[in-house]
Amino acid sequence: MLPSSEVNGELHEALKDLIIDNPDLNALESMLSEFNIFEAVGNVRQELRHSDFLAFLLNPARNNGLSDRVLKKLLMSAFANVPSPPQSPAVTLSPLEIDLADLSDVEVRREWRNINLLIYSPSNRWVIAIENKVDSAEREGQLKKYEDIRLVG
Repeated sequence: MLPSSEVNGELHEALKDLIIDNPDLNALESMLSEFNIFEAVGNVRQELRHSDFLAFLLNPARNNGLSDRVLKKLLMSAFANVPSPPQSPAVTLSPLEIDLADLSDVEVRREWRNINLLIYSPSNRWVIAIENKVDSAEREGQLKKYEDIRLVG
């Protein structure tokens, strides 16, 4: 019998492979990625509409039939290959942490203090800012300004 730490490690890796490195899931996503909803409705270059739609998809409380699946998949993809900086190990989230998280308290805020999308989960202690760019570049100091914003208010 394997020690529990080895079993947990193997289970963690197996779940990661299922969630992140699944060729069947990747193939399905690839087929779906050919369709562009913004092109279909004539909003290819309209950043605010993109953000509105993303907020709708990412918000588990919205009546979109997706629960927290889109938000979790986005976060798993975003954090999949981000190394944790030594000075701030809590910055990175593992795919397993994200997949197992209860996101029932998530708030998705739009254009809050000029942040296109702000995802806030008090119970998980997550604050995630998404800056949506369509035909524009990041302003100097923009992300530093967001980092300095306090969530209260």
